[in-house]
Amino acid sequence: MTARRRGIVTAEPTGGRTPTTQDAIPDPDDRIRMVSFETPFYVWRQVRQRALDQDDTLRAILMQALKASGIDVRDEDLTDRRPRRSGRRRSPVEPAA
Repeated sequence: MTARRRGIVTAEPTGGRTPTTQDAIPDPDDRIRMVSFETPFYVWRQVRQRALDQDDTLRAILMQALKASGIDVRDEDLTDRRPRRSGRRRSPVEPAA
């Protein structure tokens, strides 16, 4: 059974068996999990500002911080996953001469 505390999953179900190191290694096709937590406004403001300064997403900034703290994060998960749309995040184009 999955243990929960204040709505946060604290353990993944293992079907009654003892968890192994293999359980901690995610499958390449593992689904994305939603993580939500509260943070003081001054922390959120700094994370948001860093995302703006680096032209990145909040998710990417937080994933980089998790990796820097020793969490195993794949390089492809450190970048913006949203599809590129025309006009969004483009470098200024010099006018044609």
